Amino acid sequence: MKLTGIARWALVLTVCQATGAEAPAQVSLTSGSILGTVRDASGAVAPGAEVAARHVETGLVRRAIANESGNYSIPQLPVGAYRVSAALAGFKTAVVDRLVLEVNQRARVDFVLEVGAVSDHIQVTADAALLETDTSARGEVIDSHQVEELPLNGRNFLQLALLIPGTVEGEGSRQEDRTGVAVSVNGLRTAENSYSVDGVDSNDNLNNFFTLRPNVDAIQEFKVFTNLYDAEFGRTAGAAVNVVTRSGTNRYHGSLFDFHRNAALNARNFFNTGERKEPFVYNQFGGTFGFPVVRDRTFGFVEYQGLRSRRGDLKRGFVPTEKMRRGDFSGISRTIRDPLAGSAFAGNVIPAARLDPVAQKVLEFVPLPTLAANPGGINYSAFQKIVEDRDQFSIRLDHRFSSADSVFVRFSSWNQHRVLPGVFPTPAIGDSALSTSGEESREAVRNAAVSYTRTLDRRTLNEFRVGYNRNHVDRFSLYGDHNWAGELGIAGPANTPRESLFPRIAVSGWTTYGAAGFLPNLRVVENLQLADTFSLVRGNHTMKMGLDARHIRLDGFFPPNLAGNFGVSGRFSGDAMADFILGYPDTAAVTKVEDYVRDRTIWYAAFLQDDWNALSRLTLNLGLRWDLLRPPEEIRDRKAVFDPALGRLIPVGTEGIPRAGYSTDWNNLGPRFGFAFRARRWMVVRGGYGLFHSSQTLNTQNNLGRNPPWQVNLTATSNPQQPTLDFVRTLSGGNEQLFPTANGVSRNWRDAYTQHFTIATQYLPARNLMIEAAYVGTRGVALPVDPNINQPTAGSGTIQPRRPFPDVYSTILILLPIGNSVYHSMQLKAESRLARGLGYRIGYTLSKAISDSEEFSSGFQNIYNRRYDRGRGNLDARHRFTSNFSYALPFGAGHRLGASWNGIVDALLGGWQAVGIVTLRSGFPFTPTVPGDPANVGGSNRPNRLAAGRLDNPTLARWYDPAAFAIPERFT
Repeated sequence: MKLTGIARWALVLTVCQATGAEAPAQVSLTSGSILGTVRDASGAVAPGAEVAARHVETGLVRRAIANESGNYSIPQLPVGAYRVSAALAGFKTAVVDRLVLEVNQRARVDFVLEVGAVSDHIQVTADAALLETDTSARGEVIDSHQVEELPLNGRNFLQLALLIPGTVEGEGSRQEDRTGVAVSVNGLRTAENSYSVDGVDSNDNLNNFFTLRPNVDAIQEFKVFTNLYDAEFGRTAGAAVNVVTRSGTNRYHGSLFDFHRNAALNARNFFNTGERKEPFVYNQFGGTFGFPVVRDRTFGFVEYQGLRSRRGDLKRGFVPTEKMRRGDFSGISRTIRDPLAGSAFAGNVIPAARLDPVAQKVLEFVPLPTLAANPGGINYSAFQKIVEDRDQFSIRLDHRFSSADSVFVRFSSWNQHRVLPGVFPTPAIGDSALSTSGEESREAVRNAAVSYTRTLDRRTLNEFRVGYNRNHVDRFSLYGDHNWAGELGIAGPANTPRESLFPRIAVSGWTTYGAAGFLPNLRVVENLQLADTFSLVRGNHTMKMGLDARHIRLDGFFPPNLAGNFGVSGRFSGDAMADFILGYPDTAAVTKVEDYVRDRTIWYAAFLQDDWNALSRLTLNLGLRWDLLRPPEEIRDRKAVFDPALGRLIPVGTEGIPRAGYSTDWNNLGPRFGFAFRARRWMVVRGGYGLFHSSQTLNTQNNLGRNPPWQVNLTATSNPQQPTLDFVRTLSGGNEQLFPTANGVSRNWRDAYTQHFTIATQYLPARNLMIEAAYVGTRGVALPVDPNINQPTAGSGTIQPRRPFPDVYSTILILLPIGNSVYHSMQLKAESRLARGLGYRIGYTLSKAISDSEEFSSGFQNIYNRRYDRGRGNLDARHRFTSNFSYALPFGAGHRLGASWNGIVDALLGGWQAVGIVTLRSGFPFTPTVPGDPANVGGSNRPNRLAAGRLDNPTLARWYDPAAFAIPERFT
């Protein structure tokens, strides 16, 4: 019998689970550990003492015996409140009544035993809970109180991750609104983050975005690791976000909520100069219920959350006037030239006989101006309705078979329907830098987790986990049900019902017409995960070893230019709108595609982690991880690789090319070394170094499936001196040769890796206040970049002959592991737990992020000189300050004011609290560009910088001095 890779892995894990062998993979992703030292009153260690931890709400009891050094460790405890005790014959039993254990926390509880009877009890206070005394990993726990009480727009808990030092809003916050927020940590790309819910992968591996967003009332807590985390976390080098959902307890508990917002208290949009506010109705509702099924044994928890949102979005754009549509440009100062004759049109008016029929039909769907043009180029605004409906549901069951065996099962469902209008309420849709184009989308997420934990003895424990994550997305352009290309008179684009979109026409400086690229976007990303972790306590060593296997499936259909895409710059007549009216585009592109891409891959990982109490005040965190990140294979081998040496495409599986297109990198060993030194009872010094490998997104890897003959992306570029393209014939190849694009990958592929390094000091000036100062750095190496190796050199005349491969292809994107980044920062934090009703957390980051490639850009502007692209990264925020606070107002039951109120009055007036979040940061860098294409390379050009460009008194219309930049000389 032949087994697949994932099946063979499952068999290994099953055998390990059944025999109790030391089989490795993901651990303590949903748990924490309690450790410490037991001594007697003289300071001598107390070997043999029994330490017991009892979960207050479920009755779970776990025990450990102090070793010859007096040290004990109880690993993999579910999060929550514990009663911890230490007992030894001849001594009184020492008890900590309530210790709240957080996810992935190593909570230190040291005991000092007094001589007496075991039946006698003494109360012990767990000191320095704010200090991280036994770990070098950097991260923050956001507990249930913060998740529930801090203000969250849309109840998106991931917004709270941005309160952590070293984080900034990632580019995904602006480009991918599915989760509402994207987080970049320590200068790294947002796609390098990893998300898990109850220890189960919750990533959309196409772009590595978070799929499942639990209801905040269903979250016990979550932790965001930002630097130097343990070897059990891997596959990515950015943040590791670990969410733990709530389980039932021995008590019945639940919640009901309805958050309703409307426009009554909203401010008017800054650009809305009328009297009418944007319509807004936002209703988010649901509830949770936790319950015991069998006391101390079986527990259940269910949750539901719904959203119904209808809101007006003020769309803004720049549209041609009625006179311009007739060819009359007499109202502008620029001279409009006849591209064919080279002379100016009389009176700046284009003759009616020269008006392009396709342009005239397009303009029938473009509204007229509604505003007088302002300096920002906006002369049109209108309210469009955004529709968003969402339903999510989750159920979790926890069962304890015995004191040694337990299991939990969770299933979650998340469904969303959205309608995002364009700038115009017409098939022309409209798209600009100020607004996204119109689309309708439906998304369904299914996520399930099963975890079985077995305690083999007091020193060994095994956890086996099965996870399933599925994200199904269908995105369509609005009005995409009509043969628009045929109606407009454009030949070439496909006209099937699925592919009939309004062609996209980008007129430089004006609102773009037509459907957005990569629509329709239809995809299913599925992930099946098997993992096993074995924990072992021996002497002063707490060890974990694990294996992890994930089978990933992608079925996707997302061609870039099904309906055709035209670019108009104004190079022929001197004005972009005039070129459009005349029917002279600079560039044209169209995609012809056969079918879905169907990629499959398996990722493996193995790790070993040893937390060693090397000295009484020194803990070493030693880890080693190996990630095997196999590139995906298309199940029908519908891929090809461009070979620069041969100058042609080679189908995968032939001529020595692997089925995936490139070979697997087997060298992904990631050592990690960290230390935590308890210099004083109230001070800890910790730090270390680690190597972290990152997988590529499937979106990056499936470019090889976008090659002829399965997907043909055709492009054409006009002669810059004389227009050779038009709207009618170009996409069908009627008047200019169309050249296909090609994609390739480095033969000497290596997976990206990032070095983490940090040193920090934590100080406890008061019992409930911790202050930390840290240096945190990262260095990214071999980051994936896909430059155009067929970039033309600057020069006059037609572009295609100046390309390195001029005869067949236009753009040739080769995926190369050549990107680099570096990040240095000072991170400060002050944290106070609730004391006298006040709790707060304050953070400040001073940082600098340098890179030569960005996450959402393709390659380099000048492939012949990559140094021009090195500089401050897009996510470089030099200064960032964050704070959050919670203050229980001092009146009501338990307070001097209101202590005698009756129940009704207290329910109405007591128990109030003030909470808030403050975030301040300096701006992100931006890169100016120049109009047109002075270098004549078919792309954007940057200006020459002559001065700093800062103004003493900047305004919104003039934020920097444009005179500080100059347009380069032509053809340079």
